[in-house]
Amino acid sequence: MYLLKRLVPVTGVVAAAHCYSDDSSSKRKTDAWSDPARNGERSDTEFGMDMFPRKKWDSNWDQRDPKWLIDSKVLKSASEEKQKEMIAEHKPTATRNIILIRHGQYKMDSKDKFLTELGREQAALLGERLANSGIKFTTLYMSTMNRATETAGIILEKLPSDLPRKSDALIEEGPPYPPEPAVPHWVPAKNEFFSEGLRIEAAFRKYFHRAPPQQKEDSTEVLVCHANVIRYFVCRSLKVRKPRNNEAISNTSYYLNRVVRKSSLLLGMDFTNSRPVRDTTGEDGTVAPTDGTLTSGMIVAILLGCLFLCGVGVVALYTIYLICNKSKPPTSQKKEIAVEEGLPDPPSKQTSVSKPLSANNTVPAPHEDLRHLKVQNQIDPKKLSRIIKAVYERRTVPSTETSILKDTTGGRRKPEIVKVITYATDDQITYVDPKTIDDHLTDAPPELDLASRLLVQILRHGPRSFTFRCEDLCQLLQMATDVFKAESSLVEVAVPCVMYGDIHGQYSDLFRWFNFNGWPYKTRSVFLGDFVDRGSHGVEVLALMAALKVVFPTGVYMVRGNHEEEMLNKTYSFYDEVMTRFGESGAPVYQAFKELFAWMPMAALVNKQILGVHGGISPKLRTLDDIIAIERPVDVFTVGSLACDLVWSDPNNAKNAKGFRANLDREPVNGIGQLFAPDAVQKTCAKLDIDLIVRGHQSPINGYSTFADKKVLTIFSAPGYRGTEADSVNMGASLVVDANMEMTIKRIQVSANFRKKRIEDEKLYQSSIRKNKSTSQASDTSRTLSVESQRSAR
Repeated sequence: MYLLKRLVPVTGVVAAAHCYSDDSSSKRKTDAWSDPARNGERSDTEFGMDMFPRKKWDSNWDQRDPKWLIDSKVLKSASEEKQKEMIAEHKPTATRNIILIRHGQYKMDSKDKFLTELGREQAALLGERLANSGIKFTTLYMSTMNRATETAGIILEKLPSDLPRKSDALIEEGPPYPPEPAVPHWVPAKNEFFSEGLRIEAAFRKYFHRAPPQQKEDSTEVLVCHANVIRYFVCRSLKVRKPRNNEAISNTSYYLNRVVRKSSLLLGMDFTNSRPVRDTTGEDGTVAPTDGTLTSGMIVAILLGCLFLCGVGVVALYTIYLICNKSKPPTSQKKEIAVEEGLPDPPSKQTSVSKPLSANNTVPAPHEDLRHLKVQNQIDPKKLSRIIKAVYERRTVPSTETSILKDTTGGRRKPEIVKVITYATDDQITYVDPKTIDDHLTDAPPELDLASRLLVQILRHGPRSFTFRCEDLCQLLQMATDVFKAESSLVEVAVPCVMYGDIHGQYSDLFRWFNFNGWPYKTRSVFLGDFVDRGSHGVEVLALMAALKVVFPTGVYMVRGNHEEEMLNKTYSFYDEVMTRFGESGAPVYQAFKELFAWMPMAALVNKQILGVHGGISPKLRTLDDIIAIERPVDVFTVGSLACDLVWSDPNNAKNAKGFRANLDREPVNGIGQLFAPDAVQKTCAKLDIDLIVRGHQSPINGYSTFADKKVLTIFSAPGYRGTEADSVNMGASLVVDANMEMTIKRIQVSANFRKKRIEDEKLYQSSIRKNKSTSQASDTSRTLSVESQRSAR
């Protein structure tokens, strides 16, 4: 009760409740926005706040009355019996339940307003309680503000991972209605009520309505948002409740302790139990015992539960049950509350070689929005000096032995995603105007090897096209190939490290990732294949990676993808890129790339707990030794082989999928690779004694996605790889694994303009390839005619 009294002054509960009365005297001076200059006077619509009109209750409050849903002309022209049938068809038969959750205590003096330790503890405790409720949820909606997203993430760690979830800016915090009476500590600008109030009202109309006629099963939706939004929803719900005997609600104790029967809305609040408040009101208005039964006339039931600790921020559980025109026999069953997880991946109809992933499986970890920080593709001069010094000294990350950590119970500490951070970038892509290359490394030590010299030149040149000498590039690729030959098909990597998915020739973004997460002289980096194709600078990407591998062999690890094979990169541009760049010398250069691909490792094992592959798993994968036993060089991926499955397989998102089946999604005739179901993942992880599989190969719109109860994590590191509009352009993601096996997903979000530049660059790139091909064909034709004419002359 104490809590409710605190909420009333800043939410306009009393004023909102007065709209039940037909008596104009209810429109008192205390109903005004207190402004000394106006003597408390204002019009009802001054701030656009006319969503509480003074009128009688309307049974069509949500504009979803069955008659309203039928075309009036059709209804009028129908017979009386047909009209009844049509109305019956449009009557809701299902119940919509809405649960409102307020975020936990947060750092009010912080710009980003993340949760305090207490707030995180509150969320975790609430999450445990909700996880045991047994309620099946349909969708979770969360505010895009940090404190709400973080609260939801912590709560949802306890809940299933396969539930749809969406973020919604409509339910962000804001001032929905002027406080009555006015309070000195909270005085928003008056124009805020016009925009924010209408936004929150739009959110109310979006979520608070009867179930549509086509909905056949009960649903439970969850909203994780903010105090003012929840207060407004509660007060607004009071407005649509049919009043009893036209009475005005003038104090909070009325709707806290009384629940009106035989109305279109049931409102209840319970501060001690996570279940609907029992209806204790008799027909005569007196309080009487009851068995808690909800009767057929009820449309909405609201449960408002709050946890206030020491008068500071809360994880408040507010529950609203919308029971929509549904006839139910009396029952004594009671429901508790549960919530679902994460942020969704919007579905995408676009297809690509790196197949778009539209699954809703993102992680429930706290999401930190740092998009005001832009990740640069240019290397800071001071940082560049340190990197070059490390190159000259060959100072690489030590090859530390992996070690299995123990948790508090003595068991193995499992990898866990603890945070997702989103950054932005400028709109710069790889520069195509090559500047003069620094051939004279005056600061270099004597007898500098080729790989180190080229690496320093590439770093100083920055993210722009680089003019290679064919012989230098071939020698560099051979040096990297020799390093691969000395490695196993399964490379072991210690923590901490950073894992990356597909790069696809996006050279400037490769610079961004290294600037962002650390260069390999001090940060271990694991790349999971698909370095080339689609993007226009695959040559630069591989040259930089090869040089880093030679100079810092324990600082960078490269795993092979399906695009590192002749069949695919001759189809998807890399072969043409090489031939266009190097002309008549292109053939030996491409052959050097082919040999490099053939010797790349097939998988990485991080701290003996995380298996990193490009595609996925295989029925032929019984032990880790099976990967080690793959004989290289592998020139061609033979369908059905373990090597082929490792680079081509995908998760099987089909309902009730089991085991493995041929991946016909990739190759519809014979299939290539496997589609693996959740049970196959669980069994494989158990057989290999690993906790997580990290892969690339698909491009989730959010940069990452999970599968099989978070046993599989897909990351894609080529931001702006696909999409045209802002909401369809994919993010890029990397996975930072620290020494305690705590994982952070770092994402880069690009603008629609960035993607447009990529599309323009791809068009220019393809145009240059076509031009080169036509020139080559013309040259070949000319040589053929010349030879034939010489033969004729003889």
